[in-house]
Amino acid sequence: SATPVSSDTPVSVVVPVISAKPGSSDITVFLASPVPAANPKEQGRNCVSVILKSRRLDPKLARLKTVAVRLRQVQLLVSHYSLMFRHQSSPGVQIRLDYCLTHPSQARQFFVAVNSLSLD
Repeated sequence: SATPVSSDTPVSVVVPVISAKPGSSDITVFLASPVPAANPKEQGRNCVSVILKSRRLDPKLARLKTVAVRLRQVQLLVSHYSLMFRHQSSPGVQIRLDYCLTHPSQARQFFVAVNSLSLD
């Protein structure tokens, strides 16, 4: 039989954030999914979404190559972290990467590292 869920059970709701200025950045990173931490100093989110894009005015083959190079950079970077979950989707000539790391502190470190990548 199914166990009823009490109203005291906290439920996390994550609403995706869409970049307001398409084409203004070649990489967009979001923190998502709040997770309660055992240590109050480590409270935060342990999931990071990365959207890899290319320049809209480049030819399609160049755009695909650019996104593939950026994907390799991010994959190399994330290999240094402990993951609980990862997902990749490729809508059009961009790639969305969703990573859930084991600790919120690792998610913050990864977020900073991805934002500091040289993308050109």
